Amino acid sequence: MASCSVLQKEKVFQSGAHAYRIPALLYLPQQKTLLAFAEKRMSKKDEHAELIVLRRGSYDESTKQVQVR
Repeated sequence: MASCSVLQKEKVFQSGAHAYRIPALLYLPQQKTLLAFAEKRMSKKDEHAELIVLRRGSYDESTKQVQVR
């Protein structure tokens, strides 16, 4: 697996009325696509899990920039 020399910190899940936990990040190098998964919860309690949410992004190798949608 390739390593990234520079990591950027970006908030992809905004918490407000909900909490997001158990994040996972998957990079698909052939598609240059990043997938960020988290569990949406009604509160921070484990038993309040509601659904799995996803944010999708792209990675530009030439500029080392990540864009999340």
